[in-house]
Amino acid sequence: MNAAVDRVREMALVMTAGEQRYDFLCPACGGGSSRDKSFAVKRDVLSIAYICHRASCGFKGRLATTASIQHRPAPSRPNTYTGILTEVPAEIKEKMAHRIEAADYDRRGILWAPTFGFGRLALPIMARDGTRTGYTFRAIEKRDKPKSVIRLSTEHYPVMSWYSCITGTSSVLILVEDQLSAYKASYFCDAAALIGTNLSNDKVLNITKAAHRRVIVALDEDATHKAAKLVALLSGIVDDVRILKLKEDLKDVTLTNIEQLCSPLL
Repeated sequence: MNAAVDRVREMALVMTAGEQRYDFLCPACGGGSSRDKSFAVKRDVLSIAYICHRASCGFKGRLATTASIQHRPAPSRPNTYTGILTEVPAEIKEKMAHRIEAADYDRRGILWAPTFGFGRLALPIMARDGTRTGYTFRAIEKRDKPKSVIRLSTEHYPVMSWYSCITGTSSVLILVEDQLSAYKASYFCDAAALIGTNLSNDKVLNITKAAHRRVIVALDEDATHKAAKLVALLSGIVDDVRILKLKEDLKDVTLTNIEQLCSPLL
Protein backbone atom coordinates (compact mmCIF):
# COMPACT_ATOMS: atom_id res chain seq x y z
CA MET A 1 0.00 0.00 0.00
CA ASN A 2 2.98 2.31 0.46
CA ALA A 3 3.44 2.35 -3.32
CA ALA A 4 -0.16 3.49 -3.79
CA VAL A 5 0.32 6.29 -1.26
CA ASP A 6 3.49 7.35 -3.05
CA ARG A 7 1.48 7.57 -6.28
CA VAL A 8 -1.02 9.87 -4.55
CA ARG A 9 1.84 12.20 -3.67
CA GLU A 10 2.99 12.13 -7.30
CA MET A 11 -0.54 12.97 -8.50
CA ALA A 12 -0.53 15.99 -6.23
CA LEU A 13 2.54 17.34 -8.03
CA VAL A 14 0.33 18.53 -10.89
CA MET A 15 -2.22 20.22 -8.64
CA THR A 16 -2.32 23.61 -6.98
CA ALA A 17 -3.54 24.32 -3.46
CA GLY A 18 -7.35 24.25 -3.34
CA GLU A 19 -7.66 22.15 -6.51
CA GLN A 20 -9.75 18.97 -6.63
CA ARG A 21 -9.68 16.36 -9.40
CA TYR A 22 -11.78 13.27 -10.08
CA ASP A 23 -10.11 11.91 -13.21
CA PHE A 24 -7.21 9.81 -11.93
CA LEU A 25 -6.82 6.04 -12.04
CA CYS A 26 -6.80 4.63 -8.53
CA PRO A 27 -3.23 3.60 -7.66
CA ALA A 28 -4.58 0.79 -5.46
CA CYS A 29 -7.06 -0.96 -7.78
CA GLY A 30 -6.09 0.55 -11.14
CA GLY A 31 -9.71 1.31 -11.96
CA GLY A 32 -10.57 -2.37 -12.22
CA SER A 33 -10.99 -4.21 -15.52
CA SER A 34 -12.73 -1.19 -17.06
CA ARG A 35 -9.86 1.16 -16.09
CA ASP A 36 -12.45 3.48 -14.56
CA LYS A 37 -11.05 6.89 -13.62
CA SER A 38 -12.99 7.32 -10.39
CA PHE A 39 -10.18 8.29 -8.03
CA ALA A 40 -10.52 11.75 -6.47
CA VAL A 41 -7.72 13.86 -5.04
CA LYS A 42 -8.04 17.19 -3.27
CA ARG A 43 -4.95 19.20 -2.48
CA ASP A 44 -4.92 21.87 0.20
CA VAL A 45 -1.99 23.92 1.41
CA LEU A 46 -1.21 21.50 4.23
CA SER A 47 -2.83 18.22 3.19
CA ILE A 48 -3.90 15.88 0.40
CA ALA A 49 -7.23 14.05 0.69
CA TYR A 50 -7.97 11.10 -1.60
CA ILE A 51 -10.66 8.47 -2.16
CA CYS A 52 -11.51 5.78 -4.70
CA HIS A 53 -15.22 5.77 -5.49
CA ARG A 54 -15.27 2.18 -6.71
CA ALA A 55 -17.28 0.19 -4.16
CA SER A 56 -14.96 -2.79 -4.39
CA CYS A 57 -11.90 -0.71 -3.52
CA GLY A 58 -12.52 2.13 -1.05
CA PHE A 59 -8.87 3.22 -0.90
CA LYS A 60 -8.90 6.58 0.89
CA GLY A 61 -7.04 8.74 3.36
CA ARG A 62 -5.32 12.05 4.02
CA LEU A 63 -1.63 12.95 3.80
CA ALA A 64 0.38 15.89 5.02
CA THR A 65 1.76 18.08 2.25
CA THR A 66 5.48 17.49 2.56
CA ALA A 67 8.27 19.73 1.38
CA SER A 68 8.91 17.32 -1.50
CA ILE A 69 5.66 18.33 -3.22
CA GLN A 70 5.49 21.97 -2.25
CA HIS A 71 6.51 24.20 -5.15
CA ARG A 72 9.61 26.19 -4.46
CA PRO A 73 11.00 28.76 -6.89
CA ALA A 74 14.22 27.63 -8.52
CA PRO A 75 17.37 29.39 -7.32
CA SER A 76 18.71 32.10 -9.54
CA ARG A 77 21.96 31.46 -11.39
CA PRO A 78 24.14 33.23 -13.97
CA ASN A 79 21.99 33.16 -17.07
CA THR A 80 23.12 35.59 -19.72
CA TYR A 81 25.22 35.31 -22.86
CA THR A 82 26.59 38.51 -24.38
CA GLY A 83 28.91 37.09 -27.04
CA ILE A 84 28.56 37.14 -30.82
CA LEU A 85 25.95 35.02 -32.60
CA THR A 86 26.15 34.52 -36.37
CA GLU A 87 24.78 32.25 -39.09
CA VAL A 88 26.12 28.71 -38.85
CA PRO A 89 29.06 28.31 -41.27
CA ALA A 90 28.57 25.95 -44.22
CA GLU A 91 31.39 23.67 -43.09
CA ILE A 92 29.73 23.19 -39.69
CA LYS A 93 26.40 22.41 -41.35
CA GLU A 94 28.14 19.82 -43.48
CA LYS A 95 29.84 18.31 -40.44
CA MET A 96 26.50 18.07 -38.60
CA ALA A 97 24.45 16.91 -41.61
CA HIS A 98 23.83 13.46 -40.09
CA ARG A 99 22.33 15.07 -36.96
CA ILE A 100 20.62 18.28 -38.12
CA GLU A 101 18.40 18.53 -41.18
CA ALA A 102 19.29 21.53 -43.37
CA ALA A 103 15.84 23.10 -43.00
CA ASP A 104 16.06 23.07 -39.21
CA TYR A 105 18.72 25.78 -39.02
CA ASP A 106 16.16 28.38 -40.09
CA ARG A 107 13.09 26.61 -38.71
CA ARG A 108 14.57 26.30 -35.21
CA GLY A 109 16.70 29.46 -35.22
CA ILE A 110 20.02 27.66 -34.76
CA LEU A 111 22.99 30.05 -34.70
CA TRP A 112 26.75 29.93 -34.27
CA ALA A 113 28.80 31.30 -31.36
CA PRO A 114 32.29 31.71 -32.89
CA THR A 115 33.96 33.10 -29.76
CA PHE A 116 32.55 30.52 -27.33
CA GLY A 117 35.41 28.08 -26.80
CA PHE A 118 36.35 26.58 -30.17
CA GLY A 119 33.01 27.70 -31.57
CA ARG A 120 29.65 26.24 -30.58
CA LEU A 121 26.17 25.76 -31.97
CA ALA A 122 23.63 28.02 -30.26
CA LEU A 123 20.42 26.00 -29.90
CA PRO A 124 17.45 28.13 -28.76
CA ILE A 125 15.66 26.85 -25.65
CA MET A 126 11.94 27.24 -26.30
CA ALA A 127 9.19 27.41 -23.66
CA ARG A 128 5.90 25.63 -24.29
CA ASP A 129 4.31 28.91 -25.42
CA GLY A 130 6.97 29.44 -28.10
CA THR A 131 9.02 31.99 -26.15
CA ARG A 132 12.79 31.71 -26.44
CA THR A 133 14.20 31.53 -22.91
CA GLY A 134 17.87 31.05 -23.66
CA TYR A 135 20.36 28.90 -25.55
CA THR A 136 22.17 25.62 -25.19
CA PHE A 137 25.69 26.08 -26.50
CA ARG A 138 26.73 22.72 -27.90
CA ALA A 139 30.37 21.92 -28.59
CA ILE A 140 31.44 20.66 -32.00
CA GLU A 141 35.02 19.76 -31.09
CA LYS A 142 35.55 16.84 -28.70
CA ARG A 143 38.29 18.82 -26.93
CA ASP A 144 35.76 21.57 -26.09
CA LYS A 145 34.40 20.76 -22.63
CA PRO A 146 31.73 20.51 -21.31
CA LYS A 147 29.69 19.25 -24.26
CA SER A 148 26.75 21.57 -23.50
CA VAL A 149 26.47 24.89 -21.64
CA ILE A 150 23.11 26.49 -20.85
CA ARG A 151 22.64 30.25 -20.76
CA LEU A 152 19.17 31.61 -20.00
CA SER A 153 17.86 35.02 -21.01
CA THR A 154 15.29 34.91 -18.21
CA GLU A 155 14.98 32.96 -14.98
CA HIS A 156 12.65 30.53 -16.71
CA TYR A 157 12.14 27.12 -15.17
CA PRO A 158 11.95 24.25 -15.74
CA VAL A 159 14.70 24.14 -18.36
CA MET A 160 13.07 22.17 -21.18
CA SER A 161 12.74 22.93 -24.86
CA TRP A 162 9.47 22.39 -26.76
CA TYR A 163 8.87 21.91 -30.49
CA SER A 164 5.55 21.64 -32.32
CA CYS A 165 5.13 18.98 -34.97
CA ILE A 166 6.16 20.50 -38.30
CA THR A 167 3.24 18.87 -40.14
CA GLY A 168 0.51 20.32 -37.92
CA THR A 169 -1.30 19.80 -34.63
CA SER A 170 -0.35 16.62 -32.78
CA SER A 171 -1.97 14.88 -29.81
CA VAL A 172 1.22 12.92 -29.15
CA LEU A 173 4.31 14.20 -27.34
CA ILE A 174 7.69 12.49 -27.50
CA LEU A 175 10.19 13.22 -24.72
CA VAL A 176 13.88 13.01 -25.53
CA GLU A 177 17.07 13.97 -23.77
CA ASP A 178 18.52 16.62 -26.07
CA GLN A 179 17.42 19.26 -28.56
CA LEU A 180 18.97 17.65 -31.64
CA SER A 181 16.90 14.53 -31.01
CA ALA A 182 13.80 16.68 -30.46
CA TYR A 183 14.30 18.40 -33.83
CA LYS A 184 14.11 15.03 -35.59
CA ALA A 185 11.20 13.75 -33.49
CA SER A 186 9.19 16.90 -34.33
CA TYR A 187 8.94 15.74 -37.95
CA PHE A 188 6.35 13.23 -36.72
CA CYS A 189 4.74 14.63 -33.53
CA ASP A 190 5.23 17.29 -30.85
CA ALA A 191 8.58 16.94 -29.09
CA ALA A 192 10.22 18.17 -25.92
CA ALA A 193 13.86 17.97 -24.91
CA LEU A 194 14.46 17.38 -21.22
CA ILE A 195 17.96 18.87 -21.72
CA GLY A 196 19.49 16.15 -19.62
CA THR A 197 17.64 13.45 -17.71
CA ASN A 198 16.93 15.37 -14.52
CA LEU A 199 13.24 14.78 -13.71
CA SER A 200 12.24 17.69 -11.50
CA ASN A 201 8.70 18.14 -10.22
CA ASP A 202 8.41 21.27 -12.37
CA LYS A 203 9.23 19.29 -15.51
CA VAL A 204 6.55 16.71 -14.70
CA LEU A 205 4.04 19.52 -14.13
CA ASN A 206 4.98 21.16 -17.42
CA ILE A 207 4.53 17.90 -19.32
CA THR A 208 1.12 17.19 -17.82
CA LYS A 209 -0.12 20.73 -18.49
CA ALA A 210 0.60 20.22 -22.20
CA ALA A 211 -2.35 17.78 -22.13
CA HIS A 212 -1.31 15.38 -24.88
CA ARG A 213 -3.33 12.23 -25.50
CA ARG A 214 -0.18 10.13 -25.41
CA VAL A 215 3.35 10.72 -24.15
CA ILE A 216 6.24 8.67 -25.53
CA VAL A 217 9.41 8.53 -23.44
CA ALA A 218 12.38 7.96 -25.76
CA LEU A 219 15.67 8.08 -23.87
CA ASP A 220 18.75 6.14 -24.92
CA GLU A 221 19.90 2.91 -23.25
CA ASP A 222 22.11 4.55 -20.64
CA ALA A 223 19.07 6.43 -19.30
CA THR A 224 16.68 3.45 -19.12
CA HIS A 225 16.15 3.82 -15.37
CA LYS A 226 15.31 7.51 -15.87
CA ALA A 227 12.79 6.59 -18.55
CA ALA A 228 11.13 4.08 -16.22
CA LYS A 229 10.99 6.68 -13.44
CA LEU A 230 9.40 9.25 -15.73
CA VAL A 231 6.79 6.74 -16.92
CA ALA A 232 5.97 5.93 -13.28
CA LEU A 233 5.56 9.63 -12.48
CA LEU A 234 3.26 10.25 -15.45
CA SER A 235 1.16 7.08 -15.29
CA GLY A 236 -2.33 7.82 -14.00
CA ILE A 237 -1.82 11.53 -14.67
CA VAL A 238 -1.37 11.34 -18.44
CA ASP A 239 -3.91 9.12 -20.23
CA ASP A 240 -1.35 7.04 -22.11
CA VAL A 241 2.40 6.78 -21.49
CA ARG A 242 4.71 4.58 -23.56
CA ILE A 243 8.43 3.82 -23.65
CA LEU A 244 10.25 3.79 -26.96
CA LYS A 245 13.39 1.71 -26.43
CA LEU A 246 16.36 3.16 -28.25
CA LYS A 247 19.78 1.74 -29.02
CA GLU A 248 21.04 5.22 -29.90
CA ASP A 249 19.82 8.81 -29.58
CA LEU A 250 17.28 9.90 -32.18
CA LYS A 251 19.73 12.56 -33.36
CA ASP A 252 21.90 9.74 -34.71
CA VAL A 253 19.01 8.00 -36.49
CA THR A 254 17.74 8.85 -39.99
CA LEU A 255 14.26 10.32 -40.39
CA THR A 256 13.20 7.19 -42.28
CA ASN A 257 14.21 4.95 -39.39
CA ILE A 258 12.64 7.29 -36.83
CA GLU A 259 9.36 7.07 -38.72
CA GLN A 260 9.57 3.28 -38.61
CA LEU A 261 10.28 3.37 -34.86
CA CYS A 262 7.55 5.85 -33.99
CA SER A 263 4.71 5.01 -36.39
CA PRO A 264 3.25 2.16 -34.28
CA LEU A 265 2.96 4.58 -31.32
CA LEU A 266 1.51 7.63 -33.08
